Amino acid sequence: MPIARMLSRIALVLCLFAAAALVAQVRQRVLPNGLTVLVKEVHAAPVATVDVWYKVGSRNERPGITGISHLLEHMTYKGAKGYSRDAMREIVKRNGALDNGATYYDYTHYHTTIASDRLEPILKMEAARMSSATLAQADLDAEWTVVRSELEGRENDPGTQLFQELMAAAFKAHPYQWPVIGWRADVEHTTAADLQAYYRTYYAPNNATLVVVGDVTAEEIFAQAQKHFGRLRTASAPPQWVTPEPPQRGERRVTVRRQGNVPFTNILWHVPALTHEDAPAVMLLDQILGTGRLSRLYQHVVEKRVAVSAWSSSLLLRDSGIFMVGGMAGPGQEIHPIERAVLAEVERIKTEPPTAAEMARARRQLEASFIFDRDSVTEQARQLGYYQTVAGDWAFLDRLPDRLRQVTPEDVARVAQTYLTPDNRTVGIFEPVTGGATPANPAAAPVPAGYRDGDAARGPHAPARSLETRRPEAAGAGGGRAAPVTRERIRLPNGLVLIVQENHANPTVAVAMSLRAGKAYDPPGRAGTATMIADLLDAGTTTRTANQIAEELEGHAITLSAGAGWETTGLHGKALSSDIELLTRNLADIVRHPVFPEEELAKMRAQNLAGLAYTRDQTSQNAYRAFYRAVLPEGHPYRVASFDEEEAGLKAMTRDDLLAFHRARYTPRTAIVVVVGDVTAAEMRALIEKYFGDWQGETPTLVSFPPVPAGAEKRVVTPIPDKAQANIYAGYAGDLRRADPDYYAAQIMNMILGGGGALNSRLGKVIRDEHGLAYGVSSGFHASTGAGPWYTAMGVNPANADRALDLLQAEIARMRDGGATQREVDDTIAYLTGAHAIALVTNAAIAGELLDAEYFALGLDYPERFTALYRAVTREQVNAAAKKYLHPEKLVISIAGSYGQ
Repeated sequence: MPIARMLSRIALVLCLFAAAALVAQVRQRVLPNGLTVLVKEVHAAPVATVDVWYKVGSRNERPGITGISHLLEHMTYKGAKGYSRDAMREIVKRNGALDNGATYYDYTHYHTTIASDRLEPILKMEAARMSSATLAQADLDAEWTVVRSELEGRENDPGTQLFQELMAAAFKAHPYQWPVIGWRADVEHTTAADLQAYYRTYYAPNNATLVVVGDVTAEEIFAQAQKHFGRLRTASAPPQWVTPEPPQRGERRVTVRRQGNVPFTNILWHVPALTHEDAPAVMLLDQILGTGRLSRLYQHVVEKRVAVSAWSSSLLLRDSGIFMVGGMAGPGQEIHPIERAVLAEVERIKTEPPTAAEMARARRQLEASFIFDRDSVTEQARQLGYYQTVAGDWAFLDRLPDRLRQVTPEDVARVAQTYLTPDNRTVGIFEPVTGGATPANPAAAPVPAGYRDGDAARGPHAPARSLETRRPEAAGAGGGRAAPVTRERIRLPNGLVLIVQENHANPTVAVAMSLRAGKAYDPPGRAGTATMIADLLDAGTTTRTANQIAEELEGHAITLSAGAGWETTGLHGKALSSDIELLTRNLADIVRHPVFPEEELAKMRAQNLAGLAYTRDQTSQNAYRAFYRAVLPEGHPYRVASFDEEEAGLKAMTRDDLLAFHRARYTPRTAIVVVVGDVTAAEMRALIEKYFGDWQGETPTLVSFPPVPAGAEKRVVTPIPDKAQANIYAGYAGDLRRADPDYYAAQIMNMILGGGGALNSRLGKVIRDEHGLAYGVSSGFHASTGAGPWYTAMGVNPANADRALDLLQAEIARMRDGGATQREVDDTIAYLTGAHAIALVTNAAIAGELLDAEYFALGLDYPERFTALYRAVTREQVNAAAKKYLHPEKLVISIAGSYGQ
């Protein structure tokens, strides 16, 4: 056996062993009332996740009450016996917790990540949510406008609209046919009595699972579960029967014609449920067809420039599943050749089964993902709850790696032959129109569309996530009780700074790198240069082609990506610790030796132009760009290019432009590399010296950031027809930099005003809770090396825009003139410091923080000093920051959408 293959086999065995450890030491107990309790002790950091899962989602609904599961999830945050709405929020905020709720086809769940010594208040609150949610009609009347805003935001996206129509066409009998968020008319007519009846049916201990993962002891959690949940009464067994979907007997086609700029297609087939014996083969089919540069769709559709992007997606649910492939055309390109091309690849895999290399690569990618998930207690809790709820047994996850290993190439071909047939497919086409020729559908209520990292190329596809209605979920922790931090900073003779933090809890490594090569350095007339270079770093080097790079990375389940920010280009990678040298070698090769082949530049230019055309129609992007251009003068490093400027820059840039930019700005003099994970500082120093030590370059020129005073009040409107929601950016040129001494006071002030988002800020309380005008509202400083704008952002019904802006302006003035209370300051400091500790327990999160600390010269011990820096801030300093930085009379307002039409 060749040594490379032998090493690959050894790595695969280790990968499978580590994946099985994800569910090792899970303890299960069922309380007398039927509540299943799952506990996994993970003692790497003093945090834990509480995650409560209910076997109820849109599959349990019927016509007339579609969307009720999602609406009920919203309403359970309004209060319960012993808890007002504000009391629930204060428990989360004062304890520095990060919480969220989600609804999907098969489940609803609520998760909170918090310091492990503060779990009991969360368990007590979740028991109240399970047994005594308030569900008052007055609260429902107010919340309906919030849900309507959420509905309208999803109506704006073409990918969402097409996916909604595909599901409605593909499913004729089963409840998967309607959106998780529901049909608008049904949601609008749901009453408190409807919610109460639904709640009593499905929110019961015998229909739920409590999952706790983190720095806990199982027996202690079992005792607390008995204390807080054990008293709850068992309900009658909720109905779980739903009408099965009959076999599809012929191709179905749907076309969506809406405002837009680029056509795309999604093609959907029915496949079996998650627990079916063919599910592992379907998962591997998805990986082989659509994941990575070496996927068949990329190689035969994107590489041949039939489409600018192509993708696949599998969604395996409780009762059945769906498999999708799709592709996006460039502006002016026909969609039907793309439909034929992606279908040709589906047909080809039926007769040309995957090669041994394709199988090994797909297995390793899936199995490595299980190991990476162990970095996060939140993700571990989610997986245990998901498989217990959807598959009926959390141990399904334990058996999955072995089942994947048993799949043969013939099995993958067989599932394609069996399920991906012409009679079993539904074809969806998005045909863009301009000028608002097609009116918005007032009943539309789509599930969210999005982009998935690792797809053959980016494009709209079926979402594999649930409807999140609260804050983005926190990173969790992985592995044993927190140990003393081992961290080292090393500067190489060429100027490169290396920072290493050891974490031996999980056999993974995260790497982050930055160079001063961001969008602020784009040459005149070449907007998009920094982004193009970042996109093409792995498209070929002086010694290897793009496919050769991909073969090594994807074959070892190594991820390595690059992206251009305002001031820097950042690279991020992760790998199993056994592959750290491969990751380091590839990082050095693509940073130091890219060649930007003409053919690759042409393909990426087409992709970026298509992406730009797609975003031209997005209200959020238009509002954002117009705002930044209105508040910052021509030539300012933070000023955003217009759509036309960026398009012209993409069309004009040449390979010589890229090479010149790379020579000038990709230099060790500004390079920072951070490595966190299962490595030693000595090992990483040797690797960095080996692959970066002889790298030479001059110190590049740096941009200057001239002060920009806030100007006069101004309003900029970008009309976009056929949009149910308008997006608003409002603010002005700011003067806060990251290095300013009042930075922390200003951040606390902003968090109280709007930085806490829709649920933990004054703007959220007034605009969302009290008036129901927006689903989300936020504010923030663009405070970096230079001072960028202070801004607020929200999405509203166009008819409510002026009212929302009046409330916004009034709240800004109230904060400036009246300041914050001592209670607000204390609670915000507690939240910021607690949430910071929780978020910094994955390798990638720690690497990102250390990278920022080095870039802004905050010190190697900044993560440890973070809490003290915020606790030192006084209320007087917070209120002084409000007077200094808030100017409600100078708001520049940017509105994009059907406002005023």
